[in-house]
Amino acid sequence: METRRSSIRSWGNQTLRSVDPKLYGIIEKEKQGQINGIELFASENYVRRAVMEALGSHLTNKYSNGIPGARYYGGNQYIDYEKLEERALAFCPKLLICGGSVYPRELDYARFRQIADKCGAVLMCDMAQISGLVAAKKGCEPRGSEIVLYQGNDVKEYDFEERINFAVFPSLQGGPHNNHIAALAVALKQVATPEYKAYMQQVKKNAQAFVSALLGRNYYKLLTGGTDNHMVLWDLRSLGFSGDNLDLNFAN
Repeated sequence: METRRSSIRSWGNQTLRSVDPKLYGIIEKEKQGQINGIELFASENYVRRAVMEALGSHLTNKYSNGIPGARYYGGNQYIDYEKLEERALAFCPKLLICGGSVYPRELDYARFRQIADKCGAVLMCDMAQISGLVAAKKGCEPRGSEIVLYQGNDVKEYDFEERINFAVFPSLQGGPHNNHIAALAVALKQVATPEYKAYMQQVKKNAQAFVSALLGRNYYKLLTGGTDNHMVLWDLRSLGFSGDNLDLNFAN
């Protein structure tokens, strides 16, 4: 166990230069170009060192949902597939989305596929919360659901790509920040490594260990009774707490 932990820590602490020498070289070349040249684009004015430190700080690991003063992470409890099918057939949506922000169990993607086919909807899987596990092939893969481009066994292409691209640019996005693109490239390269798969495997084991520890105390209750992924929904109502109350107490 300790050997595995040490291996994962070592993998996670690698520098960009060792993980992706090619990208490191591109960034260094750009750095020298900025130092030795003159930038005439107003939108590419040089930021101060303090700004660069903030961009590369531990805030990279934080995410805010909602607006200031009204942060919220919504969750799902149980999915009623019969009710879902009933409503889908009643309203006939053009798009049916499966997935959720906080759901600790694997979804029945094949059932979602059947319901979408029945009502003539395109099925899209929102797997933002489980994408790390999916990439590592550690369960939770959205089998049976079609994502954006193809429909059923007919391999019928939807014409979504052009419309989605247009909705992003120029409709919603002016221009992406290149540091974000570079960081995503490095992250995706690391996802393809055996170390990442070991890391994700340990994440699931940690979640299971947490579940076992909580259920070992008879007065603790978990929604859905456990987890199939990395998320655990702890029902605090029997202890006289709400999620907001406990969050505030922990913060203090």
